[in-house]
Amino acid sequence: MTTLKTGTMISVQSRLDETKTNIVLDASVLINILATGYAERILGNLERKVFITSEAYSEVLKDPYTNRDASETVKPLEIKQLLSRRDLGERSKQRYEFLVNPTQFNLGKGEAATIGYCEEHKLIAVIDERKGRTVATNYADVAGTIDLLAYKRVFESFDHVEYREALFNAGILGRMYIPFEWGQWAENILHESVARELLGLRRYYRLRDEQ
Repeated sequence: MTTLKTGTMISVQSRLDETKTNIVLDASVLINILATGYAERILGNLERKVFITSEAYSEVLKDPYTNRDASETVKPLEIKQLLSRRDLGERSKQRYEFLVNPTQFNLGKGEAATIGYCEEHKLIAVIDERKGRTVATNYADVAGTIDLLAYKRVFESFDHVEYREALFNAGILGRMYIPFEWGQWAENILHESVARELLGLRRYYRLRDEQ
């Protein structure tokens, strides 16, 4: 259990809490982190190296929080060594070509590169898209943006107001997908009236309302 600084008890189980394995972000995940407005704080408290492939990086065009060129925000993160770009090796390239092939999985370039790099280097792929996550489980350990935000040290680096703001921004500006099993957790933090505004929680509320 993790305690928000308001004293509210919320059950949190980030997949990253049990390991210090380095991670590789897909493009949408970096966009979500930028959208929070607290990218430096989040990446700085993950207690591991954070990478992004050149293919995934090329898909991050705009910072959704500042509405400016994403490189203006990402470059300082790289300078502070909170995020590092990586190119694919030969083995990673082979997996990449297989995964983007329209006759195979037909994944996007960023997702395919993230999976290929993680498979070769035994790292955790941080991917939000459901198809990409499903494919990735065949080749690497997988986490999502929500696992970064819920990581204990990240979680505890915020006060209640800041954390709600970060989560809301990721959902509204980044359109962060929130898995069904995290729906109640998000609602507890944001409150239902706000949580229902998030695109990433529509499936959660649709399924819950049908019960």
